[in-house]
Amino acid sequence: MNAHVLHVTRVPDDVSDDFEWTVECPGGSGCRVWFTCDVKDCAIPSPYDREDGDPEDGMDFVARHGVEHQYIEGDWMTESGQCAAQGTDVSDAVFEIARDRGLGDWPVEVDYEGDGTWWLNDLTVTDGGA
Repeated sequence: MNAHVLHVTRVPDDVSDDFEWTVECPGGSGCRVWFTCDVKDCAIPSPYDREDGDPEDGMDFVARHGVEHQYIEGDWMTESGQCAAQGTDVSDAVFEIARDRGLGDWPVEVDYEGDGTWWLNDLTVTDGGA
């Protein structure tokens, strides 16, 4: 996945924990948020509804009503087109990076932790104290 850029424009200090930031998304699909399909009567059988519990070949992705669906964590979901770093609560990760790095533009990776949770990983290269 291409690195995103975290722009930190205000950092926490001794007086306030406030910070201001934006995330620049390079595009692509690895950071997109998926939501449970809300189209009425969009009933897709679970790919795991087999006696052996294994999905049918090719059943993790299906198209219904002209939209691609993916089977994620027990639900059929559709891609929102929204970057997770811009549309989910990643403020804890941003706070840690802002505290550690300060003002500036920092490369980050958007990582899906599971169960609807996203995280930003700091990709800033350090010299390891050398």
